[in-house]
Amino acid sequence: MTILLNTLRDKRTEAFNAMGEITGVDAVNYTDEMHENVIRLNDEIEKLDGQIEVLNRALKDDAEQAEYVNVLADDHNMSPDQIQANMICSESIFDNVLRFGVQAMSVEDVEFVKAAQIQNAMDGTTDVKGGFYIPTEIAKKAITKLHDLGGIRSYATIITTGTGNPISFPTFDDGDNEGELLATADAATDGPDPVAGSITLEAFKMSTKILAVDESLVQDTGFDLINEILTAMAMRWFRLESRLYTVGTGVAQPKGIVPSAALGHTTDLPAAFTFDDLIDLEHSLDPVIREMAGVAWSFNDKTLKIIKKLKNAEGEYIWKGATSAGQPATILGYPYHINQKMDDVAASKHPIIFGMLSNYYVRDVERKSMKRFDNAPEYAKLDQIAFLGIKRGDGHLRDFEGQTVKKMLMHA
Repeated sequence: MTILLNTLRDKRTEAFNAMGEITGVDAVNYTDEMHENVIRLNDEIEKLDGQIEVLNRALKDDAEQAEYVNVLADDHNMSPDQIQANMICSESIFDNVLRFGVQAMSVEDVEFVKAAQIQNAMDGTTDVKGGFYIPTEIAKKAITKLHDLGGIRSYATIITTGTGNPISFPTFDDGDNEGELLATADAATDGPDPVAGSITLEAFKMSTKILAVDESLVQDTGFDLINEILTAMAMRWFRLESRLYTVGTGVAQPKGIVPSAALGHTTDLPAAFTFDDLIDLEHSLDPVIREMAGVAWSFNDKTLKIIKKLKNAEGEYIWKGATSAGQPATILGYPYHINQKMDDVAASKHPIIFGMLSNYYVRDVERKSMKRFDNAPEYAKLDQIAFLGIKRGDGHLRDFEGQTVKKMLMHA
């Protein structure tokens, strides 16, 4: 893995140096063709950055896994090797249950599960009625897949909880209140009280919908069933939560970052925006907040394509490729995040948000559950085994009246 990581880093450096040779050209001599090459090289750099990040995360996960094993060993008075062996056994049992159902568990398997407390939802009757919790270490892999897919998780603050009980976070707004200058003997005067509030993160149940798999694949031991099922479920969860965490209404569902954001600017045109519109949106955000680390734009890929073609009054492109190694491309000096659930540019839509995007909180409940429906006649007649994944979570913007994130509204 380290060799591959170094190879990717070398490729990134090569692409970055090639881009630097182009961007170093005087603005007068900078052509549209050069700009297209910069975009191409920057896309290559971003792709390499994504691959490097995945490998770095894998190395970090390996280190954290080793530490986690040591902590469990201390907690349970066992050796790390025993803990590791139990994890392997847990995954083997889980794989067997996925392939052949709960009824395939041996007495030893059941005793192991009870002792390890990795399975609490089995009722001992049928697969259609009963379900099972995904072992913790395997559930972590599903969450890792969600992170790798990016979207809103690329900038949100992620909180993982052991249970689904509601959790509250305070919000605090002191407006434009300022202190006072006091003489030596003066007493401090009463000031306006700040406005305090709170947000509550629930644990909404999110289903993958039924996922039917050909029985011959399920029972083929050469087929990595756990990985394939988790990947498919992660993709379905990702698409669902991306929509909810972006545009969710907050009524019996998460409240997305776009509805939570305050209106920053309305365009003059219904189907197009200009360089000036981006400046107006930028300056709708408090300048104190704009100076904070983490301020960024978010929009979908179609909107990015439009922005890459925008020029300022001097005829210079406002989109800038990475200016130094490890730094992202920017728009007006701020990085951006692609979220495909953001609106397209159209009348009365909100295609762009800008601000402290990390103030959006995503709550994951650690336990994920799965059901296996192999006796359901609608699937049996097709020689299929059906699976259903359930996770719980919520999302909410943590600030006062959306003042740390602003959105752009296209004219009606």
